[in-house]
Amino acid sequence: MPTPTNMGPVGTPPSPPPNQKLPGKVGIWIGVILIVVGIIAGLALLIGGARSVLSGTSELERVSIYEGGYVELNETGTVSVYVEYRSGEAGSGFGSGSPSVTPAMTVRVFGPDNDEIGVSPRRGDETYFRDGRDGVRIASFRVSQPGRHRIVPQLNANPAPYTDITVGNAVNIGGIVAIMGAIFGGGFIVLVGFIVLIVSIVIRSKAKKRQSPPSWPSQPYGGYGGYGGYPVASAGAPGSYPSGYPTPPPAPSWAPPPVPDPGSGYGNSAPGWVPPPQAPAQSPPSSPSWAPPPSESGTDLPPADPSGPVS
Repeated sequence: MPTPTNMGPVGTPPSPPPNQKLPGKVGIWIGVILIVVGIIAGLALLIGGARSVLSGTSELERVSIYEGGYVELNETGTVSVYVEYRSGEAGSGFGSGSPSVTPAMTVRVFGPDNDEIGVSPRRGDETYFRDGRDGVRIASFRVSQPGRHRIVPQLNANPAPYTDITVGNAVNIGGIVAIMGAIFGGGFIVLVGFIVLIVSIVIRSKAKKRQSPPSWPSQPYGGYGGYGGYPVASAGAPGSYPSGYPTPPPAPSWAPPPVPDPGSGYGNSAPGWVPPPQAPAQSPPSSPSWAPPPSESGTDLPPADPSGPVS
């Protein structure tokens, strides 16, 4: 008797519970936030630094190159002395390099207490232009006490085309630092955000693949396998063989059980049933045909009726 096989549910297994959380969601949000913060902070520092650098030329104190005068310096630190002329060039900016012509002159500086301050000469290592005026640095000194400072020019020749002396910092160092911070600081934050975002997406994708159910043939869930290793028929098509399986072998035809060998096995087992031999078929004997007896010589009698005398 065949035994049932495939005694288990056939079809798509149940999917994982929907309440399982995939990892990486927090990392994705952190990466996005870092990218946004890095971009905003970088743009803010870049714009602020550019404005600070360009605004330095508008904060310069100006006196005549021939007479000198007083300038108000409210911050301590190193300041520069420039000579300036009118060029008519529009816009504003700064640069470095030596101009073709610089005036032959020196300057003396006196602080708020009327003490002379040491001046370091510099020749053309910094230039600027703003609103039609061009300037070049010729000296620098250090402010140790905020307040009014007196500038005294000492000309050795005609300073033309230069007309004015300006004091201050045309190039704001703080603005340059802000620009560098925007480039490197903001860029670094954006880079870290991209790394966190990509790693979190990869982790989440791998976890999602691990939780996805394997692909199975499309069959109703809950059925059981048939007998003899054959699967059950799919729903809606009785007697049909489901797709995706090999063609089943043909059903075996009936045959009488084999007769066991009397000498095989343990001991003398009883022989199996064998049908008794049948006698060969014989045809029934044919009826003898009647023939008249031979007549005696010299006797001429009619033949006798075989059925006997009539009574």
